[in-house]
Amino acid sequence: MIQLAGDFIDLRKMFGKNKSDASHCSGLIKLAPDNADLFIAHVTMSGYEMMNRILKFYKFAFEKEKIPGYATSFSSYPGSLTSLDDFILATSGLVIFMLISFIYYLFKFILLLLEK
Repeated sequence: MIQLAGDFIDLRKMFGKNKSDASHCSGLIKLAPDNADLFIAHVTMSGYEMMNRILKFYKFAFEKEKIPGYATSFSSYPGSLTSLDDFILATSGLVIFMLISFIYYLFKFILLLLEK
């Protein structure tokens, strides 16, 4: 059941059992002058019931030379296999995070402006 936690949000909406949903994520991407560095920040805001977070580090038995992303670290919950916060750091230097809602609404806003 813990693995379905992200799906329960959608199911609650589908069946009209929506509680006041104050949880959301925010992210920031900032490029330093002269492209010297890239700063990335992510925050997940939820209720107290979601406060029991832990940092997980998965190291896979891959050859480092062939697969640079042989390990990942992410915030998660006890008993969960994945990051429900959708913020993952890989040893390859890749950062994975999701802010779909903002991008979707920004896209809709741009389309609305173009119609005028």
